[in-house]
Formats: sequence, structure tokens, C-alpha cells
Amino acid sequence: MKTKPFFLIALIAFSSLVYSCTETKSDEKSETTEEIKATVEETEVKESSPSAVENTVAYYGDVTTGKMNEVVEKEGRRIIVLEFGDAKSKFPDVSEIPEGKKLVYIKTRVENVDAEEWKSSILQFFLRDATGEEYAPSLYEVDKGEMLPQVELNKGDMSEGYIGFEVNPEIKDYCLAYTVNLGEGKMIAIDLK
Repeated sequence: MKTKPFFLIALIAFSSLVYSCTETKSDEKSETTEEIKATVEETEVKESSPSAVENTVAYYGDVTTGKMNEVVEKEGRRIIVLEFGDAKSKFPDVSEIPEGKKLVYIKTRVENVDAEEWKSSILQFFLRDATGEEYAPSLYEVDKGEMLPQVELNKGDMSEGYIGFEVNPEIKDYCLAYTVNLGEGKMIAIDLK
């Protein structure tokens, strides 16, 4: 049987088309595989980066750690964080949150279990995020309740109240850092997740 040239040309064209489609699929698979590998590597880096508590421990050294609603004690001082969340200024006409920041609060209790008398103050508290950024307490009250008072705490005394902080709204991982003795790097770090 005699093969017509048209049939041969059609067969070659069809073979070329199949080959080029296979190459495209192979390239697409290769690109998809590379994208998946990049995503997995990025996720592993995020998961392996230190948390706010780990960062605080690495930075300060002598740090006792804890979690929300867990009593944490160091050198006769007992701290518990009872609440953490978003807040608003109690007096928005007087104090305005700067652009690019959000206001969060903690409700905390401080107790002198077995330490010498000291003046308890909101200035012993600050927030730290996983990048090591530190946030000092805002000096105005939040809409949740009464600010933690500045008081002398004798053995057996306790103080409770709210503290506000202006933080970066994009960060989600914070810990409360409480200064037991900053000169000696003695801290309490409480995970706020």
C-alpha cells in the first residue's frame, strides 16, 4: 500500500504536537514542584523561628516562663495574667492611638509572697514580640477597667488591674515580660497565646 505524503506530514505534525504538550506538562510539574518546595521551606523557617517567650529567654537569660491564667513565681513575687485582648482608650478625646498601632490590654495580679517590700508599678511590665520588639505600657487607661495601681507591696499584699500597650497590629505572638530585677536580668515571661 502506498502512503500518501499528506498522511506522513500529518503524522509528523501530530507527533510534534504530542511531544510539545508533554514537555509543557513536564515544565509545569517542575515549576509546581519548585513552588511546593519553596512553600515548605518558608513554612519550616516560620515554624522554627523563636516565639516571643523564647526570644525573651534568649535575650535576658534568667527568665521564669509561664502561660495565661497560670501563676508564675520568682524570688517571692507572684504574677498571673488573667486576660489579654484588644482594647480602646478609656478617654478617646484625650488620648489617641497613633496611626499604625493598636491598643491591647492585660489584666494582671501581682502578689508579694515572700519578698521584701517593693513599689509595684506598671513600669515593671512590658510586652515583647517574637522579633524582640519591646512595648512599654501606655500611660492612659483602657476601657476594660481600673489601671494597675502603683502601690507598696508588703509580704502578703496583692494588687490587680489593667495595663494597656500600643503594639504593631500585624504581630500576633506576644509575651508579657515582668521585671523582677532588671539590673540582674531577672524576669518573668508569660506567653499570651
